[in-house]
Amino acid sequence: MPVTRSRWLVLPVRLAALLAVATPAVPSQAAAKCQYAVKQGDTVSRIARKHGISEKQLVAANPALKKNPDRLRIGQSLEICRAKQMAAAKPQKCEGGGRIVSHTVGPGETLGGIAAHYAVSRGSLPRYNKSLKSRSNNVIRVGETLRVCTTLRRYTHRSWFRDGVQLPTGDGYNVRRPGNAWGTTATIAAILGSIARYRDLEPEAPLVQVGDISRHNGGPLRQHVSHQEGRDVDIGYVFEEDEAGDKHMDMSRTWSLVRTFAEDENVAVIFMDYALQKRLFDYAASVGTDETELRRLFEYPRDDEDAVFYHWPGHARHFHVRFGKAPAEPREGEGEDASPSIVDPAEAGAPDPKS
Repeated sequence: MPVTRSRWLVLPVRLAALLAVATPAVPSQAAAKCQYAVKQGDTVSRIARKHGISEKQLVAANPALKKNPDRLRIGQSLEICRAKQMAAAKPQKCEGGGRIVSHTVGPGETLGGIAAHYAVSRGSLPRYNKSLKSRSNNVIRVGETLRVCTTLRRYTHRSWFRDGVQLPTGDGYNVRRPGNAWGTTATIAAILGSIARYRDLEPEAPLVQVGDISRHNGGPLRQHVSHQEGRDVDIGYVFEEDEAGDKHMDMSRTWSLVRTFAEDENVAVIFMDYALQKRLFDYAASVGTDETELRRLFEYPRDDEDAVFYHWPGHARHFHVRFGKAPAEPREGEGEDASPSIVDPAEAGAPDPKS
């Protein structure tokens, strides 16, 4: 029987359809990156470490592993991107009851400043960031993401602080927002004591400008990343006005004010713009400040690991003091007297409050 022309046209169409079914789809480049093919010698822990995730997250993203994670098959395909999404959604625990958080490096930030911001030691950062170990002086790059193990309450979701104390009104200083001037008893005592010592040194100086500390009993505070645990305070630099009405920083009094706070034994770190650190460093050196003291206080110019002053963006008009070397509140099992009481601000070394 002769084959008609229409039948010859139908055959290629059917053949193409069969080939489309028989030929496996080629995965996209993005999809390929999300899959990992198990190789000889692989284990769940080794694969997890290689991709910066936990074993638990890898198993959760691959239900086939749940029954027996030790039974991997060579060539078996594992979901990696899904596991990484789980890691990003749920903070990882780390030593000391802390949590792993991600920090994207911004312009002008230093490794020491980042460490101080999260209340960790600078030396702990390479432990969670392999890329830092291979670089001289642990150089960091703008835009790169670092993993930080921190115990700050805003990341561990512990209670903020109890029985907050409000900074009282007093002579010699001005509280800009009293509603945001709550802290732990130890923090309030340290602020009042530092202001009192400064006023003894500079009795004719303008009022000390006290910015935000925390809300009553802490928690997130608008326009701030920290100021959540009752142990941070913003203090304004000292300015003077010339005959033309222009304001300039009073370097002598600013140095006296900053140094007074830095001398408090409970201070963990003071955040200060790096350019301003240079100006203060030069001034302090010019008035004969001891070299050892300069090295103890200033991150500038050597990026000292254990300095008190660290750069953090947004601190060109005020400095940010974080207390925390000594317990800022009673520990579990300790009595209420573990923190200094502020029944009378005068007893805490501060000026008598106004009536």
